[in-house]
Amino acid sequence: MNWIRRAVLYNARKKGKTLLLFLLLLVIGILLLICFSVQRATKTAALNVRQSLKGAFSIDAGASGGQLTEGVLQAIRQLPGITGYNGRSASYAEYLHEDGTPLQIRTEGAFQVVEGFEHAGKVVADSFTEKDEFFTEKGFEIEEGSPVTEGGKYAAVIHRWLAEENDLQIGDTILLSLNEQMVSDDVMTGEGIAGKSVQVEIKGIFESTEPQEDEVLLSHVLYENTIFIDVQSYCELFPEGGDAYFESADFQVDDPEKLDALIQQIRELEGASWDQCTFTKHAVDYENARKSLEALEQIVVILSLAVLAVSAALLILILAMWMRGRVHETGVYLAMGIGRWNILLQHLAEVCLTAVCAFAVAAVCSRNITGFAGEYLLKQAAAPEYEAARLSGNEQTEQTEDPVELTQIQVGVNGQDILFVYGAGTVLIIFSVTAAGIPVLRLKPKEILTKMN
Repeated sequence: MNWIRRAVLYNARKKGKTLLLFLLLLVIGILLLICFSVQRATKTAALNVRQSLKGAFSIDAGASGGQLTEGVLQAIRQLPGITGYNGRSASYAEYLHEDGTPLQIRTEGAFQVVEGFEHAGKVVADSFTEKDEFFTEKGFEIEEGSPVTEGGKYAAVIHRWLAEENDLQIGDTILLSLNEQMVSDDVMTGEGIAGKSVQVEIKGIFESTEPQEDEVLLSHVLYENTIFIDVQSYCELFPEGGDAYFESADFQVDDPEKLDALIQQIRELEGASWDQCTFTKHAVDYENARKSLEALEQIVVILSLAVLAVSAALLILILAMWMRGRVHETGVYLAMGIGRWNILLQHLAEVCLTAVCAFAVAAVCSRNITGFAGEYLLKQAAAPEYEAARLSGNEQTEQTEDPVELTQIQVGVNGQDILFVYGAGTVLIIFSVTAAGIPVLRLKPKEILTKMN
């Protein structure tokens, strides 16, 4: 009689022990499936978070004296991983009609109207207007016409209030000019720019949908007095070395993990004094989500090891107790000339046959259980509030105290998880059966008969 047949007959004969072993392996299988499915879902979630949140960084080159030129910007754009960008500069100018008469600006709500700025406002130059922080973060929306885009020339987008107050519409032209007070009061830097002006055509009208948060404001920084223009017009009004330049630039990347590497690549580019520039990483949501996911993964790893350790201890304890009750059976087999390894294989087959059925049932039962367990673990991992630490030198990361919700992670059981359970279960069974059986199987037949007596 071979060892497989003996294992089948033993399980059929010892129904109580088989049922107890089945229930124990069923619980072990469910726990392992929960661990493996949550761990797999966490890895999938990490990839999804990277793809959905993406990442961005900004370069503040205001102190570099116009070194962030169009050429440097184009060189950065060519780096692998850069998906979008917006170059930006901002200053102040006086607003005039085409005939030279000043425009009326909004003064209501302003704390002060500075001398020389009675008809002035903030001028913002963008490669792409709609990528400016006013539109992405402060509620500005294009309501009529079109935004300024890369390659635009002598184009402007103005606030609806400013357009209605001065009877302006799409297609009209206005003058942006610099007066003596603006230059002499050091509100802006530069020599020989007083009296310069540039004529721009109104291409779009925007509205500010959110209130301005600042309580104490100068009239020329009110939202209603803000005008967006193209880069070329700005550089003609504020020349800096004859080439188009930017005071700052924002870049979007396809993977937040690439931020550090991309910034290092940029530092190696020629054309700018990068030591005079400040890099800011905008990946707070991703950093918080990553920390939550890493915390969850650590919890799952610890839980998996705990399940395996406790399971092995229980199996060894139960099987060792059963082996002591099978001393007579082992002695008979040895007396019949059946080898020790043959007997051990029988014991392994007994447990493995039960495990096959138990893990199959566990796969069915755990489909709903893993969802509830995964949700609980996600809440435990996402509960802490993480704060991004500032980097040393002229690199920094935006800070936040808002926790990132990870409730969108879907936890379920698939074929890969089941295979992992069968693999881990097999290793666990081999270890447990061997550890429980060796103390008895290493005895000689004479020693076994002595123990029986």
